[in-house]
Amino acid sequence: HLHRKSPMAPWRPSGKRLTESTQQNLELQSSLNAIKEQMTDMLREQQDLQEQLRILTARVYGGQEQCQRMAEGVDSRLEEMLSRSWSQGKFVWYIKPYSVLRRQQENGDIARVVSAPFYTGVPGYKLRLMADLNGYGEGRGSHLSLFLQVMQGKFDCVLDWPCKYEHVLRVVDQTGRGLHVDRQQSFRSIPSRSKHLMGRPVNECNVPIGFHTMAPHSELHNERAGFVRNDTLVIVYRCRI
Repeated sequence: HLHRKSPMAPWRPSGKRLTESTQQNLELQSSLNAIKEQMTDMLREQQDLQEQLRILTARVYGGQEQCQRMAEGVDSRLEEMLSRSWSQGKFVWYIKPYSVLRRQQENGDIARVVSAPFYTGVPGYKLRLMADLNGYGEGRGSHLSLFLQVMQGKFDCVLDWPCKYEHVLRVVDQTGRGLHVDRQQSFRSIPSRSKHLMGRPVNECNVPIGFHTMAPHSELHNERAGFVRNDTLVIVYRCRI
């Protein structure tokens, strides 16, 4: 007899295998949902951080503006204090600790030592002093060099330019014997080549002018001479109209 083969039916998983596959799909879907939730949370956190950054940035800029206003106020008050620092036609500058500053200049660690700005009066010219403790130019290594510098000041618009004062610099003998070292520079009649030194400053300050060989180290460092006491060198500036 001929046996006819029945047509092949499609393969169907058993009930057990179908259950396992469905379970895996459910677990995969659950994992995907969890990842989506995590991504949503991360996006929300990112947005929160961006908002916090925006707020902090605004506070920083606001703080900078406030600091700027405070600094301007301090500068204004300091300017007034400096204008009142002028007393009986002279300005006194205490350079200390002298030995430390001189050693730093010798080693090239610092440039010139600079005084606080001061005014010759109210209204008056704004000046400052500069010192090369180890000497400058022809005085390098052997002398104290002292300089005067004209600066931009708040009274410039009402002053006569160039400044034609007579300027006197003094290294003070601190023993009380009065053996000071005085040098003076007069600008009553200023040659054209020097007007940029004592003229109204275009920038923050003019080129300094002064004395390369103000006082020899051999005198300054002689303890009996009394120019350096308690590691302090005293410089006095005077002006004569």
